[in-house]
Amino acid sequence: MAGNAERNSCLQSKAIAPGRGDALKGIATGREAIAITRDFVTTLYGAAESARRERPYLKETMAATREVMDPKFSSFAIYEHCLPFNVSRAFDEASGIDDPVIWTAERDLQMWAALQGG
Repeated sequence: MAGNAERNSCLQSKAIAPGRGDALKGIATGREAIAITRDFVTTLYGAAESARRERPYLKETMAATREVMDPKFSSFAIYEHCLPFNVSRAFDEASGIDDPVIWTAERDLQMWAALQGG
């Protein structure tokens, strides 16, 4: 399977520079970081997609997604800060929006109003 061989060769990096924190050095550390990231994204989207099907509102989707995400990922750096934006994007995708909505100050206000409103 060329796809697996190609993918595995990409995971032979000797270091990864994440968006936060120290560089991750060593192949094993890099693979672990990629696996954790994959788990985070998969869990986030799965929870948001499931919640979105049952609850058509961002606030309810956020609450349901937190129930799944918090026990496993709440210790991650800037988790609290980024989760609303992550859930909002997953909510958009689960709602059928294929392309990311450009994030503006207005969109930021709309998201926070949806999360904090009644």
